[in-house]
Parts: sequence; C-alpha cells; structure tokens
Amino acid sequence: MAKYYIYADESCVSDNYMLYGGSSIKTSDLKYIYKKFEEARKNTGMTKELKWSKVKRQKYNEYKYFVDIYFQLLRNKQMVYRAMIIEKSKVNHKKFNDNDAEIGFYKFYYYFLLHGFAEDFIFYHEFDSEANFIVNLDKRNTKYKLSDLETILNNGFNKLSVKYSFEDVNYLFFENTAPFLKVEGVDSKKHDILQITDIITGAIGYQINNKDKKPNAAKAKIDLANYIASKIRITRFERRSYHRGFKFNVWNFRLQQ
Repeated sequence: MAKYYIYADESCVSDNYMLYGGSSIKTSDLKYIYKKFEEARKNTGMTKELKWSKVKRQKYNEYKYFVDIYFQLLRNKQMVYRAMIIEKSKVNHKKFNDNDAEIGFYKFYYYFLLHGFAEDFIFYHEFDSEANFIVNLDKRNTKYKLSDLETILNNGFNKLSVKYSFEDVNYLFFENTAPFLKVEGVDSKKHDILQITDIITGAIGYQINNKDKKPNAAKAKIDLANYIASKIRITRFERRSYHRGFKFNVWNFRLQQ
C-alpha cells in the first residue's frame, strides 16, 4: 500500500494571479528526503526558515543549492510538484461562495488537491486501490475545520472512482472510499519540504505576475526564478499550464463566470 504525504501552501495572495503549490512524497522516501535537506542545511549554514520572500543576493547560491536538490529528487521520482494558478480578478465569491472569500479559498484547495494530486496520480498509474494521502497545509487562522475539507475531498474522490471505473482504466479497482486520511495545518518552520515548495511556487508566481519586469525587481529573485524555469527547460513562466510528465505540472485553472 502506497501512502503519500502532500505539503501544500498558497502564494502571491495579494497579487492578481494567486497560486496553490504542493509537493508529494511517498512515506517510504520521507526519511531520506528530510535527511537530504538536513545535510544541505549543514553544508550551507542555512539554519533559519527558507522562504521565497527571503531570497537575497547574499544567499543566492545557498537557495540555488536547495533548488538543485529539489529537482534532483524530482528526477529520481522521489517527489512530485504541482501548482495551480488562480486569476483573482475573475473570482466571483458572491455568485459561487456565498460572498465568503474563505469558502472560495478552501474550494480552490479542494480542486487543487483532488485533481492536481489524486486524479493526476490515477492518470499516471501511480495510484492503487489502497493508496492514501496525508495532507499538510501551511497553518493559517481560519474559522473553518480542515476535517471538513478532508470529508469533502473523500466525497470528491468517490465521484472520481465512479468516473474512472467506466473508462479504460482496467488496472484500477477502487475499494478505498476515503484515501485522504488526514488534512491538517502545520508550522512551515518545522518542515523543510514545505519551505522548498514555497520557493518553487513563489518563483513561478513572481514571473506570472510580471514582478521580474518591474524596475525595482530584486536581481537575486529574477535570477533564481529564471534558474527554476530553466529546470523545466523554459525561459520563464507565463500564465499557462505546463506539463512535464508525472513529476512537474502547473495548472492554469479556468474559472466559471
């Protein structure tokens, strides 16, 4: 039975294009990956929290070192990355979310986690009938219970299982009706994977919001965002979807009007 951890966070919440970004790891690889980042901290002397907002010229090489490790893990199929782009100016909370932006915020998490991870894993033959997800979201203050999101995700997965049962996906037989075992908020300061994910998502958001084109743009951020883009063999990230097989996908979410 495969069990996956998903570490996810939102980025660019004050910009026109907001992102949800996440990394998924098999439980069997988790200890090794944490050890890799622990060694990276010792090698670079980076003891504090890593964040896109903290990228500076003085620490550029150190951040680049962590990016290299992350993409090596992707190449080794020990981690996968997903991101979802939301054009905030087109979000209609009044029509679809009872005029409650917080409802909309978690609805987008639902779409991101269910389709960006669960359905994608089915599509790429990485999900069996006994697989499970444990979701760690960066902790934030909210009046809503993450256990409700967990229930809604499992209900959504059941609808997916019906869909794929009637399509040409004979290798799957869905017996697991609740693959999302837990959705909880965690402190990003205690999770290196969540911190590195923030750097990757922040870089994508930096470019799709055209912050790299502003006169006062920080050169370290411009360079690191370009470096991350080069890792998937593009010049820069634009407001579109990117599919790089199972390991790296960016989804430009189409909103209802």
